Amino acid sequence: MAKKALVGINTTIMDGQVLDVVSIGATFEVHTDLTWVDCSDTVKAYWQYDGSSFTDPDELTDEQKADVASVQYKSDRKTGIGTTAGYGQITDQLDKLYHDINAGKFGADAKTGEWFVGITSVKTAFPKP
Repeated sequence: MAKKALVGINTTIMDGQVLDVVSIGATFEVHTDLTWVDCSDTVKAYWQYDGSSFTDPDELTDEQKADVASVQYKSDRKTGIGTTAGYGQITDQLDKLYHDINAGKFGADAKTGEWFVGITSVKTAFPKP
């Protein structure tokens, strides 16, 4: 059974990226930067579309994978996912920072403080590509 793929077009962030795949008849109205394209049952979200064919990201070269990761990173940053995932509330972060400063954690010692350790763990879990 054929399906429809929702593909980003003419956009810096998600140009050619498959965002969703649905059954024919389950499509819905989308922004002009998106379009529905006929596809086979094998196509999945995050595949790439070059205007004529779909590519499985697992079959991409390392350079193409880096490009896809970069696009996904920019998309996540733009939608807020990449800027907030893993971080605590700002009030909690400021409280930790205050306690670290109050405890005299400056210079190299600052890297052992609660705030720095917490932020470092988030930056390690969500690295930039």
